Amino acid sequence: MASEHQAVLDAERSLVGAILLDASRAPDAAAIVAPEDFLAQDVRLVFEVVVALDNARAGVDCVTVAHELDRRGQLDLVGRRAGIVELANCVTSAAHLTHHARIVTEAATLRRLEAWSRRKAEESSELAPDAGSVREFLEDAERELLAITRSRDAAKTPTVARLVDEIESSLGQGGRRGLSTGLVDLDALLNGLKPGQLVIGAGRPGMGKTGLACKLAESAAIRENAEGVIYFSLEMDPRSIVERVIAARARISTRDIERGSIPGDRRSAWDETVTDLRASGLSVSSRSRTVQAMRGEARRWKQKHGLALIVVDYLQLMRGPKSDSRQEEVASISRELKEMAEEFAVPVLAMAQLNRQAEVRSDKRPGLADLRESGAIEQDADVVVLVFREDYYKKPAEYDHKAELIVAKHRNGPTGTIVVGFEAQSVRFFNAAPVEAVAWYPGMK
Repeated sequence: MASEHQAVLDAERSLVGAILLDASRAPDAAAIVAPEDFLAQDVRLVFEVVVALDNARAGVDCVTVAHELDRRGQLDLVGRRAGIVELANCVTSAAHLTHHARIVTEAATLRRLEAWSRRKAEESSELAPDAGSVREFLEDAERELLAITRSRDAAKTPTVARLVDEIESSLGQGGRRGLSTGLVDLDALLNGLKPGQLVIGAGRPGMGKTGLACKLAESAAIRENAEGVIYFSLEMDPRSIVERVIAARARISTRDIERGSIPGDRRSAWDETVTDLRASGLSVSSRSRTVQAMRGEARRWKQKHGLALIVVDYLQLMRGPKSDSRQEEVASISRELKEMAEEFAVPVLAMAQLNRQAEVRSDKRPGLADLRESGAIEQDADVVVLVFREDYYKKPAEYDHKAELIVAKHRNGPTGTIVVGFEAQSVRFFNAAPVEAVAWYPGMK
């Protein structure tokens, strides 16, 4: 243990010595290591000054560093100018700077984890054995652990050169395509659901929000054969969600499934659908009601099966951090959902409720202003899709079997309205003709 401790101290000194030797490497070090990562206070103080001088486009050498430390009243704390020169002389090259920086940041992460585990062990010993206290303790623990993870992952920021390479490599592969929604016109507008995106699907009750969520989850899990799709259902139990998926994909009435009666002409579609579902990477959970709990489930699912899409149905039923108002709570939930999308590098589809304002208008088509409880949802979302069915309000034949998907916000692309087919008995969204006319069966939806 003593030798490991000394190795970390040596790495810290070598890191700062390398910057003093070659000031052009200061940005490389600052991208990996933060001042609070240092164990030795004197080395940390020199590092802070070196980074500050580099950010200010000032020269970085033993003289300028000593001058700035003296101005701050910290020169004695680092052994005055002799201490700085000693740091500069502990390496002969900056070639191993990145390696030393990794040692420093990994050691700092271990120290934080050790401190966190000791603190949590003490707190758990005093915990009352009731469900509320245990749940709150676990959520706080996950939140703190996530903060440690983020501080470690901050060092993994990709370089512009690497990002340019990724962009160039995608040019010959159709660009940056995300997961297919299974709806060709929506895919054409959005180019699929992309990693890191927060996609909001919103509508009034009865418009088919859950049906749309099931469609997109089914498309990812079966059509795209995605490694892992986890569906967090806060309103319906997991069995009901799976029944919805089967009903829509096999074109069977949800009522028939509830009664346990499958029409004979749909039996082969049923068999194909349940076979595909059994082999898919779809998971449905109704346990988690906070983003922290969802993160934990998603992390475990990813370790076992991989992860390609997270679905939350629906946002306003979630619990957030204690806040002065429901608007603030929903804003925190929205922000954390976006952070979860970025953390796992997968799209997060969160369904949301619209307020009643559209109900009193003559044109009941919703807009972004109808998002319920918080404008932060609109702000955090990369894509907002509003679900609207005219036949919910009007019964003439021209409105039957149609739904509008209004892409009201698209951060990196166009907006517009997509017309798709809708079958109420199976709560099924499908491609409008002519695609649907030749591709109604389960494998082509």
